[in-house]
Amino acid sequence: MDLESKDTHKFLKLLNRISQSANSDHLKSAKFLLKDRISRKQLEKCEDMKDIFDKLLAKALIAPDDTLILRELISEVFDEEIIHMLDLYEKKVDSMNNQQFNQKSKDGGHARCTDTTPTHPRKSVTSNLVVIPVKFQVQFEYTAKRLAGDWRIMARFAGYDEEIYRIANDHETDHIRALAVMKEWFSKQKDASSKQFRQLLRRIPRNDIADDLLKLRSQGYTQI
Repeated sequence: MDLESKDTHKFLKLLNRISQSANSDHLKSAKFLLKDRISRKQLEKCEDMKDIFDKLLAKALIAPDDTLILRELISEVFDEEIIHMLDLYEKKVDSMNNQQFNQKSKDGGHARCTDTTPTHPRKSVTSNLVVIPVKFQVQFEYTAKRLAGDWRIMARFAGYDEEIYRIANDHETDHIRALAVMKEWFSKQKDASSKQFRQLLRRIPRNDIADDLLKLRSQGYTQI
């Protein structure tokens, strides 16, 4: 991660504000929630939330344009004030990305073509070039919690059958593997929609998750 970039500076500032608001109970809860993503030995060395965030950054589990795991952690550990801070940050990121997309469209470019290196014939899973909108971050995180080993089936239906072995080796838990597949699915869609994502879930078939996402939306959960 480029520590000199403007986006990264804002993200680190957000993490610092959250760290300053944390107490020993927050730290204890965070360690428990992250036991499947960070080794026990590393967690034992964490003396405050800043240490926790440093570990997540080092493992590329959070980034300025990828707040899936950060949102999961904050939603479980902190109060509404901290969640609101993250909401504001994500809205600013989405707004900036939309502005960049519109500008590149005017210039005849493509919003996702940020890498000028030659295209590799293999599909690259968990590309960091694609920014996931907040509504999909929420849906993906909700789905990953329940998908478990079915991420392999999703990978096959999404067209990544040959990538399954590598995904399994590159990521430590099924939760993160599921997120990797969903993020790549999103990157390959021209205009991804929540309906298309639910259709993918029904093909697996995980109608239970698709139905619950639709139910949450009908109940006024605006980010789905």
